Amino acid sequence: MLATLSAVSGQDVTVNLAFAGTATHLSDYTRSAASIVIAAGSLTGSVTLTGVNDALDEADETIVVDIATV
Repeated sequence: MLATLSAVSGQDVTVNLAFAGTATHLSDYTRSAASIVIAAGSLTGSVTLTGVNDALDEADETIVVDIATV
């Protein structure tokens, strides 16, 4: 997931994320972080979500990601 600023900031910008949905963190997916840090002088930052490949036969699940705070 990518976060983009409209203009460069002189300070780091932290975008705290909130996760919801039917998928369960660690058993259904992993994430590289719970927030996105956009370093001072940069326009973008990102986190990675990765599905866990398990042996369970499950119905489709969802991950809902919202911005909690900036």
